[in-house]
Amino acid sequence: MGLIEAIIVGLQFKRLERPLVFITMLFALVCFVAIGIVIVLAGIELLSSEKGFLPALGAVLLSFLFFGLSAVCGHFVKKSVQ
Repeated sequence: MGLIEAIIVGLQFKRLERPLVFITMLFALVCFVAIGIVIVLAGIELLSSEKGFLPALGAVLLSFLFFGLSAVCGHFVKKSVQ
């Protein structure tokens, strides 16, 4: 079962093994993806404002942390739907 399918089935509250885990991980997934996108946009802004390549690279690498956390949350969302 894919992530999108697990979210759709979970939002209908059918076949949920752990509803609290599903809801919290879904909320965290959305938040981590949003934070990652904002940090990527901040890195692009740093690059375009001629601050240098290194701060922009640091911002993009920091966003990878949040995208990794969102992948972990997606995994838990899929595990909480049977």
